[in-house]
Amino acid sequence: MDGEHDIQLQRWQLLKDLGLQEETFFLIADNTYDMESWILPDKTLAYISPSCLRITGYTREEHLQNPELLAEMVHPDDRKMFHALRKESFMSVSDINVCVRIITKSGETRWLDIVSQKVSDKEGHNLGLRTSSRDVTEGVQAKNELALSEARYKAVVESQSELIVRHTCDGIILFVNEAFARFTGVKAESMSGLRWYDLVDPEFVGKIRTMMGEITPEQPIRSVEMETIRVDGEIRYISWTSTGFFTEHKTLTELQIVGHDHTELKRSQDRLVAALAEVESLKRKLEEENMYLREKYIPLHLENEIVTDSPLMLEVMNKVKQVAATDAPVLLFGETGTGKELIANAIHNSSKRRNKLMITVNCAALPPSLIESELFGREKGAYTGALARQIGRFELANHSTIFLDEIGELPLEVQVKLLRVIQFGEFQMLGSPETKKVNVRIIAATNRDLPKAIADGVFRSDLFYRLNVFPISLPPLRDRKEDIPLLAWTFVDEIAAKMGRHIEKISTQSMNAMLRYSWPGNIRELRNLIEYSIIVAQNTTLMVHLPQDGGDREISDDSLDEQQRLHIEKVLNQTGWRIRGEGGAAEILGIKESTLRFRMKKLGIERKK
Repeated sequence: MDGEHDIQLQRWQLLKDLGLQEETFFLIADNTYDMESWILPDKTLAYISPSCLRITGYTREEHLQNPELLAEMVHPDDRKMFHALRKESFMSVSDINVCVRIITKSGETRWLDIVSQKVSDKEGHNLGLRTSSRDVTEGVQAKNELALSEARYKAVVESQSELIVRHTCDGIILFVNEAFARFTGVKAESMSGLRWYDLVDPEFVGKIRTMMGEITPEQPIRSVEMETIRVDGEIRYISWTSTGFFTEHKTLTELQIVGHDHTELKRSQDRLVAALAEVESLKRKLEEENMYLREKYIPLHLENEIVTDSPLMLEVMNKVKQVAATDAPVLLFGETGTGKELIANAIHNSSKRRNKLMITVNCAALPPSLIESELFGREKGAYTGALARQIGRFELANHSTIFLDEIGELPLEVQVKLLRVIQFGEFQMLGSPETKKVNVRIIAATNRDLPKAIADGVFRSDLFYRLNVFPISLPPLRDRKEDIPLLAWTFVDEIAAKMGRHIEKISTQSMNAMLRYSWPGNIRELRNLIEYSIIVAQNTTLMVHLPQDGGDREISDDSLDEQQRLHIEKVLNQTGWRIRGEGGAAEILGIKESTLRFRMKKLGIERKK
């Protein structure tokens, strides 16, 4: 209590000297968060606020009893600076600010930001020194951590071989690493404040700016790969990645560009490609010098993978050349296995769309419930089981070609949507109100009698006329028998090479039998029989295993479905009605199991008990 009494006496004595109006200072200072103090001209501590206990650990009584207590608490490394600035404070007319460390009563080191202000009365008499001390330990620590983090970041990026530059939205450089500086030929310390795009190739700047323009808060990272000219004029292949930094309000503040130089890797890849091309060239030359011995030399006429010497097929290929350069729809007619997909590929590969992949859809292989979503896509939740969004085949085929095989199997409700795509180039995904535009060249194929299907009400006449702009009919293999030896040897060479087998001859008996056979399965059946015969071959002379009754039976042209039914039944009888697996009917016919079962159901094929 005596200490507090002494404090009150000192306060009243100070008030007597300064005037009662100064009582306002003490009322405010007693309740301030910072530590306020008043030092008289004789350097006597006249007042210190109660917050001294929170900041230093010492009470007001302890401070007033030892006016030099605060100076004694100053960290030894900061004392010289502290005493010099305090001495200056008594002499200066302006505020003096100093940030020093103190050691509190508990031994903890804290940072104080001290502001000293010399105070005079109205007559200019010196009334002493007012100080305000604030604990800024957390702020100093945060600043030190930030500085340390920046130093670590700089150390890491300086050690990288990537080219790194950070800059403002208008290109003002904030930081570059040494790799970027070397690339531009400007010292890193000289770049601060410059616009980075003034230091590099203008064409490069244009592409980078385009990439940066695509940066959004949702997609803050964009990349581009390009040839970039180094300061010495050498062209380098660099992948550039730009990252945008946004505020919580989605305002772009700055960007960072990182360039990965993969020139040496690309050059190595180019050398490898060149070496492989040379090896392939030598391989082809060696193959030309070591042609297989054959019983009879047969010239091969290859165009877009089409093997033919038949006038009928040469006429087909002439039509392919005529229509390929246009975007007109093409409708291919022909029996199963006549090579309709190869012709579609030939049209696409000879067209202006050849640089993009042709999309193929087998309309008969898709369940009716899924055809629409496969062709036009679907949104997530469009129907039960649609767990994810799916892009349709037409969207995939944009600016390319779509081949719709077995178009005659398309359900009527889907035919309507297909007609709209052909007429207006637009469609809607299942479950979406949005109308999408596409530029697709359509090639369709069928083995059905579409005019009869129109009469039966299962195919739309308006769709038929839209598709039938340029019809091409493919002859069955039995009408182009001159191609049978060509195709047989082509399949022998291809399949034997894959199996590692060596075939020198096809027996005369087998070749004659193949020429007599009616080939209801056409080219696909021929290929499957060649493959089977190579598998079971005992020597270098190939014996082709034809169906026993194939040479004598003639296939009627009256009904294509009847031909298919008879052929499928014949193969099923050969396999004991086994559909799946190795040697099953689906494998022999060269079609999927699901497709075969669909065909059997459509043609009414059932096993007789």
